[in-house]
Amino acid sequence: MTSPELSFTLAYVTFAICIIFTPDEFRSAGLTVQNVFSSWLGSEDVDFLRYHLRRISVTILVQSALPLGQ
Repeated sequence: MTSPELSFTLAYVTFAICIIFTPDEFRSAGLTVQNVFSSWLGSEDVDFLRYHLRRISVTILVQSALPLGQ
């Protein structure tokens, strides 16, 4: 039998890898940082520079917060 800590660790590592290296299945399901935060990011067509600054900021924050779950 596996301990709950091992199960959580394996699930969390899988989740972290899927956030950092987004597979095609996650993209097709809409589970990307850009899609999750699309209401805050706004439109790329309207304000290109602000959109990409926000997108980079959110991506960095999400990926830097991943080690906090362990």
